[in-house]
Amino acid sequence: MFISNIDELEKILYRRDKKLIDLVHQTIVKALGKESKYITVKEVAFELNLTPRTIRDKIKKGQIKALRQESGMYLIDRHDFFKNLETFKSLRFKR
Repeated sequence: MFISNIDELEKILYRRDKKLIDLVHQTIVKALGKESKYITVKEVAFELNLTPRTIRDKIKKGQIKALRQESGMYLIDRHDFFKNLETFKSLRFKR
């Protein structure tokens, strides 16, 4: 392949970089589990700097909405959680 001017080289490099950036983004999203609609009790506990046991207690009290799977594991809707994050952070100090 012969490149006749700098504009062609820039286009080629831009396309290559865009593909690499997209690939890295997809890998990160998949590794962090951001594809999922739900997050786990452990992830919520990490976000709120609480223990998973405390999160499960708050779910049982109705302070945090969650779905319970047949296995007993709770799942929290990701969109609702981050939309109401400030409200949930205030739960840290309520008894």
